[in-house]
Amino acid sequence: EGAARHAAKLFRDSYEVGIEEIHARLRPGGEVQASIAEELAAEARHCFGFAPVQELIRAAKARGLGVMIVSDTYLDETQLRALIAAAAGEDTATAIDRIFPSSAYGVNKADGLFGPVLESLGCSPGEVLHLGDNPVADQVAPAKLGVNTVHLLQFDEAARARLRLEAAASAVI
Repeated sequence: EGAARHAAKLFRDSYEVGIEEIHARLRPGGEVQASIAEELAAEARHCFGFAPVQELIRAAKARGLGVMIVSDTYLDETQLRALIAAAAGEDTATAIDRIFPSSAYGVNKADGLFGPVLESLGCSPGEVLHLGDNPVADQVAPAKLGVNTVHLLQFDEAARARLRLEAAASAVI
């Protein structure tokens, strides 16, 4: 991934890449599509739907609101929608009206993805509420454009401490 992002920066002045570029560098002259399929299958096995966000999606749809995903990812819209369906269920995936992956726009959330999102939606920034867990990409960047934001805290401090310890133990093992 790093090599693909470095090449993209050199040749396109963007760090954003697609999964195909990553796997082409990972397996030059090899089975790129098979390698991509293996990664996507592994992602599907290990991802899960975050119940509080799934409930927010259902509540938004019940109120007649649109639901969009704006994601810093090297997956394309079809791949990300399939991953969401595998992890959170087809009902959650079909409740999502649009998906805006950074790989498709050549810019991440912190560096300007919300501009093309607002343009594509044809709405003013004040009509949008963005929920996300990254303080810069999900709060600072969209707020600069006038987008309303909510910071998603996935874990309390005790859970974050436990996860850090588990990661450290895993690294040692």
